[in-house]
Amino acid sequence: MHVKDSGLLLIVFVSCMYGVGMPLLFPVAAFNFGNQYVCERLMACYQVKLPPSLDDKLTNNLIAMMKWAPLIMLFNGYWMLSNQQIFNNKWSLIPNSDSTTHMPSGHFIELKVDWAAPMLIMSFCAVFLVLFIRFCPAELRMLLHFSLQEKEIKVDEDLPNFFDTILLN
Repeated sequence: MHVKDSGLLLIVFVSCMYGVGMPLLFPVAAFNFGNQYVCERLMACYQVKLPPSLDDKLTNNLIAMMKWAPLIMLFNGYWMLSNQQIFNNKWSLIPNSDSTTHMPSGHFIELKVDWAAPMLIMSFCAVFLVLFIRFCPAELRMLLHFSLQEKEIKVDEDLPNFFDTILLN
């Protein structure tokens, strides 16, 4: 499972990091996820007889790491969309070969309205939400309807043990 989860993380983070500049990565990632789903379902139906004995720690760690992919996509997407060298083909040469002179890129964070402004605004909103969820007390989040209930749902369906119900041949 850990090998499949690491591959999943790789596809998600690479697609989110570079997908704004190369939108073809999103359908390729979707095809990869669909292919992996079909292969896993076929393996579960025909090859594997017992489920792996895992707890939810691996899944919870995967979800905790996946939360950062959209934030990385927003910041790196803003950088790509606001980069004049990528989309407008603007670049400037160093006038001489002096090694102390830095080549100006014309790429700065500017608060102006252009095609990259929505990415910057959403980046700041995402950082605010991350900080709000991280440092705001749970009672205040519940009061603002910004959190799920922390009650544990107790379900008792009187089902037998899983391993007693399957037939081992």
